Amino acid sequence: MKVSLINPEKEFLPPFGILYLASVLEKRSDEVKVIEFLNTKINKNNIKKNSILFKESLDYSPDIIGITCMSSQVSNVKKLIKLYKEKVPHIPIIVGGPHPTAVQQELLDIGADFAVLGEGEETLPELIDAIKYPKELESIKGIAFKKNKELIITKPRQFPENLDNIPFPAYHLIDYNSYINMKFFGIRGLWIKCGRILTSRGCPGI
Repeated sequence: MKVSLINPEKEFLPPFGILYLASVLEKRSDEVKVIEFLNTKINKNNIKKNSILFKESLDYSPDIIGITCMSSQVSNVKKLIKLYKEKVPHIPIIVGGPHPTAVQQELLDIGADFAVLGEGEETLPELIDAIKYPKELESIKGIAFKKNKELIITKPRQFPENLDNIPFPAYHLIDYNSYINMKFFGIRGLWIKCGRILTSRGCPGI
């Protein structure tokens, strides 16, 4: 399957969530493209670039579109969902991240087909397979969707027991150098390129 994973707002940190998902999907031979839209509100300085990125995501001809969403990104995510549903209504849209995990119905109401709740490394591949080879969605743990206009939330999925089983993020799918900040160290004024790592999983707020 060809999967587009969308970062709705490029910020100062790499989109670790979708990069972990991308590495899991690539490991099982799915094709993955990561698209990072420019940060914050559309304005005259970035509307052209965002339009190019939107076209690029469609030119990839994905079978599935996945969009990550924090609560601060809801406005842009809603715009993207509506745009994709207007242009390619046949392509399933899966949303994931902190906001859909906490508030499932909001994005499903405006066009998203599925929400992945919590950690997605096991859930997303199962959901993609269920879309490719249709089966009862109720059997997949950790998702939400609408059936006959009714919100269905399946049983929660347990947290991964061994994080070492998750492959490293697929940094090769983004311009990682654009995230590396120059830091000033020492009395001699040495500038060093710095990256970032995650040392824990999950959010205590949800």
